[in-house]
Amino acid sequence: MKSGIKLVVCTSLIAIAVTLATFTIADFGGGRAAAEGAPYLLWESGGNVAVFAADDLKHPVTVTEIRLSSLREADRGLIADGLPVNSQEELAQLLEDLGS
Repeated sequence: MKSGIKLVVCTSLIAIAVTLATFTIADFGGGRAAAEGAPYLLWESGGNVAVFAADDLKHPVTVTEIRLSSLREADRGLIADGLPVNSQEELAQLLEDLGS
């Protein structure tokens, strides 16, 4: 009987973890559709999250202290692909979220 309870608890915890994992920074509002006209792009540089101006993807505006390896897998994928950012306010919020 105790093993049955453990199985139910573990299954429930896994379901909760999967549900929470679906909420990534992609839900913040950037996404691929916003790429056109977005002034900034979060992208990887030297293993860290970097901010690029959309019109100069060769030279980062700034490289943050946020290690790509410290991010959730879904967030790493978004940054690896380049995450468009539409405003300085959105940029500040995303960097705060990634850094915490």
